[in-house]
Amino acid sequence: MPAEVLLHSLFFAALPDDPVARRAHRLAGALAGRHRLRGRPLRPERLHVSLCKVGMSPAPPSAKVVDLARRIGERVAPPPFKVTFDRVQSWRRSNGPVVLVGGEDRVVGLNWLGHALAEAQGMKPRRFVPHVSLIWSPDVLPERAVEPFSWMVREFVLIHSIHGEGRHEVLGRWPLEAEQA
Repeated sequence: MPAEVLLHSLFFAALPDDPVARRAHRLAGALAGRHRLRGRPLRPERLHVSLCKVGMSPAPPSAKVVDLARRIGERVAPPPFKVTFDRVQSWRRSNGPVVLVGGEDRVVGLNWLGHALAEAQGMKPRRFVPHVSLIWSPDVLPERAVEPFSWMVREFVLIHSIHGEGRHEVLGRWPLEAEQA
């Protein structure tokens, strides 16, 4: 039997602060129990908003690729901004995620940051829906309102994720700087 090929993903992300991540993890557990969703809630330290992919490969990213991604991160410096997620829903696909989402006006800073990171890589920005994946489940949860999850985005990070191993390694951090008067 051939060995399973691991996929290594390198991407920029925004992380919720610890209290928000713990609260989102508790919500995921409650939803899983109440709606009999198969799948386990993601651990609080793995919760994130993916902003822009750098690459995916069966091999770990090379030092050259990581260095290039770090230089890209240094080129983007927006001021801190607030985000709010106030709904949960399933994304309908095979074993898709149950996600936290927010209205466009509540996640506009995440869209701007994702587009700026794509442009800094020389890529055309793509439309994306900022979200926090809570559970991967084959079950469908219809969209519903939840108590808002808000935090100030004060930094973004570069993450190396090994799919199937359930771990993320932060390879770089960039603080968002308040604009000078």
